[in-house]
Amino acid sequence: MSEPTKKNITPSDLESQFRGIKSQVDEKTGQAKAQAQNKLVPAGVAAAILVLLVGYLFGKRAAKKTSSVVEIRRI
Repeated sequence: MSEPTKKNITPSDLESQFRGIKSQVDEKTGQAKAQAQNKLVPAGVAAAILVLLVGYLFGKRAAKKTSSVVEIRRI
C-alpha cells in the first residue's frame, strides 16, 4: 500500500472552508427568521385583539357595578 501524500493546510484553505460554512449558516438562519416572522405577525394581531376584547369586557362589567341611575320626574 502506498502512503497517502501529505498536503499542508494553508490559512487560505481554512478561510475558504469557514466562509462556506458561514454562508450556509447565514442562509439557514435567514430562512428560519423569515418563517418565524410569518408565524408571529398573525399571532401578535390575535393577541392584541384578545387583550382589547378582555379589557372592553372588564370595563363594561365595572361600569355596570358603579353606574348611577338618574331618575327624572316631571313636575
